[in-house]
Amino acid sequence: MVLIAEKKGFEMSSVPTKFFTVDQNNSDGSFDHVPSHGIGYYLCVEAVDANHARARIARIIDGYPGRGPDCPCCGDRWSLWIDDDDGTAQPEQYGSPLRGGWGIPAYVHYLDGRIEAVDPD
Repeated sequence: MVLIAEKKGFEMSSVPTKFFTVDQNNSDGSFDHVPSHGIGYYLCVEAVDANHARARIARIIDGYPGRGPDCPCCGDRWSLWIDDDDGTAQPEQYGSPLRGGWGIPAYVHYLDGRIEAVDPD
Protein backbone atom coordinates (compact mmCIF):
# COMPACT_ATOMS: atom_id res chain seq x y z
CA MET A 1 0.00 0.00 0.00
CA VAL A 2 1.30 3.46 -0.87
CA LEU A 3 0.25 6.74 0.66
CA ILE A 4 -0.94 9.19 -1.95
CA ALA A 5 -1.16 12.84 -1.04
CA GLU A 6 -4.32 14.47 -2.27
CA LYS A 7 -5.70 17.90 -1.59
CA LYS A 8 -8.39 16.99 0.95
CA GLY A 9 -7.67 19.51 3.61
CA PHE A 10 -4.61 18.08 5.31
CA GLU A 11 -5.55 14.43 4.94
CA MET A 12 -3.45 11.76 3.36
CA SER A 13 -5.37 8.96 1.69
CA SER A 14 -3.98 5.50 1.11
CA VAL A 15 -4.57 3.60 -2.08
CA PRO A 16 -3.92 -0.13 -2.20
CA THR A 17 -1.39 -1.18 -4.82
CA LYS A 18 -0.50 -4.50 -6.42
CA PHE A 19 2.37 -5.85 -8.46
CA PHE A 20 1.94 -6.76 -12.13
CA THR A 21 4.56 -8.83 -13.97
CA VAL A 22 5.15 -9.31 -17.69
CA ASP A 23 7.74 -11.51 -19.29
CA GLN A 24 9.95 -10.78 -22.22
CA ASN A 25 9.67 -12.82 -25.41
CA ASN A 26 13.05 -13.75 -26.88
CA SER A 27 12.17 -12.11 -30.17
CA ASP A 28 14.94 -12.50 -32.74
CA GLY A 29 16.52 -15.18 -30.50
CA SER A 30 17.75 -12.98 -27.65
CA PHE A 31 16.61 -11.26 -24.46
CA ASP A 32 17.20 -7.58 -23.74
CA HIS A 33 19.04 -6.73 -20.53
CA VAL A 34 19.46 -3.03 -19.73
CA PRO A 35 20.10 -2.68 -15.98
CA SER A 36 20.16 1.13 -16.10
CA HIS A 37 16.51 1.08 -17.23
CA GLY A 38 15.36 -1.93 -15.20
CA ILE A 39 14.90 -4.12 -18.27
CA GLY A 40 15.41 -7.84 -17.70
CA TYR A 41 13.89 -11.27 -18.04
CA TYR A 42 10.72 -10.21 -16.19
CA LEU A 43 9.43 -6.68 -15.66
CA CYS A 44 7.29 -6.08 -12.58
CA VAL A 45 5.60 -2.79 -11.71
CA GLU A 46 3.76 -1.58 -8.67
CA ALA A 47 0.45 -0.03 -9.72
CA VAL A 48 -3.06 0.78 -8.57
CA ASP A 49 -4.74 -1.42 -11.21
CA ALA A 50 -4.07 -3.12 -14.54
CA ASN A 51 -4.63 0.05 -16.59
CA HIS A 52 -2.10 1.91 -14.47
CA ALA A 53 0.32 -1.04 -14.77
CA ARG A 54 0.01 -1.15 -18.57
CA ALA A 55 0.69 2.60 -18.78
CA ARG A 56 3.77 2.29 -16.53
CA ILE A 57 5.11 -0.71 -18.45
CA ALA A 58 4.54 1.02 -21.79
CA ARG A 59 6.60 4.02 -20.60
CA ILE A 60 9.40 1.74 -19.37
CA ILE A 61 9.66 -0.36 -22.54
CA ASP A 62 9.17 2.47 -25.02
CA GLY A 63 12.52 3.06 -26.65
CA TYR A 64 15.01 2.01 -23.98
CA PRO A 65 18.60 1.94 -25.28
CA GLY A 66 19.45 -1.19 -27.23
CA ARG A 67 15.86 -2.39 -27.51
CA GLY A 68 15.84 -5.56 -29.55
CA PRO A 69 13.43 -5.96 -32.43
CA ASP A 70 10.00 -7.52 -32.39
CA CYS A 71 9.95 -10.57 -34.62
CA PRO A 72 7.42 -11.44 -37.34
CA CYS A 73 7.61 -15.15 -36.44
CA CYS A 74 8.20 -14.97 -32.66
CA GLY A 75 5.94 -12.02 -31.91
CA ASP A 76 6.29 -8.84 -29.92
CA ARG A 77 9.13 -8.59 -27.43
CA TRP A 78 6.76 -7.42 -24.67
CA SER A 79 3.12 -8.29 -24.08
CA LEU A 80 0.83 -6.04 -22.09
CA TRP A 81 -1.94 -8.66 -21.72
CA ILE A 82 -2.68 -8.16 -18.03
CA ASP A 83 -5.87 -7.52 -16.13
CA ASP A 84 -6.77 -6.60 -12.56
CA ASP A 85 -6.84 -10.26 -11.47
CA ASP A 86 -3.14 -10.55 -12.38
CA GLY A 87 -2.12 -8.14 -9.60
CA THR A 88 -0.41 -9.71 -6.58
CA ALA A 89 0.47 -8.52 -3.08
CA GLN A 90 4.21 -9.16 -3.65
CA PRO A 91 6.35 -9.31 -6.80
CA GLU A 92 5.90 -12.77 -8.30
CA GLN A 93 5.52 -14.69 -11.52
CA TYR A 94 3.17 -17.61 -12.06
CA GLY A 95 2.42 -17.88 -8.33
CA SER A 96 6.07 -18.07 -7.22
CA PRO A 97 8.38 -15.38 -5.83
CA LEU A 98 9.82 -13.23 -8.64
CA ARG A 99 13.18 -14.37 -10.05
CA GLY A 100 15.01 -13.74 -13.26
CA GLY A 101 15.83 -16.36 -15.86
CA TRP A 102 18.52 -17.44 -18.32
CA GLY A 103 21.11 -15.62 -16.19
CA ILE A 104 19.21 -12.31 -16.48
CA PRO A 105 17.70 -10.60 -13.43
CA ALA A 106 14.07 -9.58 -13.16
CA TYR A 107 13.37 -5.95 -12.21
CA VAL A 108 10.73 -4.46 -9.93
CA HIS A 109 9.71 -0.85 -10.57
CA TYR A 110 8.16 0.63 -7.42
CA LEU A 111 5.81 3.61 -7.42
CA ASP A 112 8.32 5.66 -5.44
CA GLY A 113 10.81 5.37 -8.33
CA ARG A 114 13.04 2.64 -6.92
CA ILE A 115 14.12 -0.15 -9.26
CA GLU A 116 15.18 -3.42 -7.67
CA ALA A 117 17.01 -6.24 -9.44
CA VAL A 118 16.02 -9.79 -8.51
CA ASP A 119 18.64 -12.42 -9.29
CA PRO A 120 17.79 -15.31 -11.60
CA ASP A 121 18.88 -18.09 -9.22
